Amino acid sequence: MANLLFEKAYKTYISKMWDVGVDQIDKYVLERVPMAMNYDERYLNKDFQNLPQNGFTKLFENMLNHPNIELQVNTDAKEHIL
Repeated sequence: MANLLFEKAYKTYISKMWDVGVDQIDKYVLERVPMAMNYDERYLNKDFQNLPQNGFTKLFENMLNHPNIELQVNTDAKEHIL
């Protein structure tokens, strides 16, 4: 089961996230994404976990639509750091 999960989920996650093969990733990076061999659907084994009511997309849309937030793309952030 572990090999199947690794091949079908973990390996593709690493390849997409880091744009390299799993053999090129330090083992400490691989340990950041937990794998659970149980039926607990929570991401972390914590008593209290929450998700935004309308999802993360809506959360970020609302934050970016705030009048105090200015969104800039294709910009070097270092030019704006004091």
